Amino acid sequence: MANKRLWLGMLVIALVFGFTALGCEEDDGKDGGGDDWVNVKSLAQLNGTWKYSTSGTGTGMAFYEPDDGGPDGEYTPPPDPYKDLTYKVETELIETINASAKTRTYTQKSIATYSGSGSSFNSLWSDMITHIRQETTTTTDTEHGITYTHSLVIDNSKHTITETHKAILPVTDEDVAVIGLQISKDGKKLRSSDAPDVIYYKQ
Repeated sequence: MANKRLWLGMLVIALVFGFTALGCEEDDGKDGGGDDWVNVKSLAQLNGTWKYSTSGTGTGMAFYEPDDGGPDGEYTPPPDPYKDLTYKVETELIETINASAKTRTYTQKSIATYSGSGSSFNSLWSDMITHIRQETTTTTDTEHGITYTHSLVIDNSKHTITETHKAILPVTDEDVAVIGLQISKDGKKLRSSDAPDVIYYKQ
């Protein structure tokens, strides 16, 4: 059950980055329309690597990792002095399924690149990144065989913030059967029946 919840949680992340956090999504020119889809019932149908890419724009703080969390670790939004900072964020979601080993590796990498110049931009950028905690943490759930890594890195020279999530976990035919995944009949595209516009492409 933990594996199923994590899979669904990762799908939620994909939806968030595809339709909410990115603002206006840019079409990658690939259209999933017109394909015949079948339900995924086994790992063998998913074996290999799948990728979904999206990009968009935003303002303010792209990823918020507070240095000082609120009560009980609650999310505490900062003031909004950074609303004049604009960025473009590019996100890749990569799923690698090893059907014979029955493992799944999920990676989500998002890079926010801020644009601007002059003393005002430099001042806002320098102040904003003091509120962001750079980190790399790894946690392991030995009971369920899950390893999760999160990292957040700032590059001052490029004015970028990169956030990466990676999970390695066991997966079974039963897991994929209950998720509601669909694969195109040519075996090159993958989607969830609950989010048909988020299409992963076979690599």
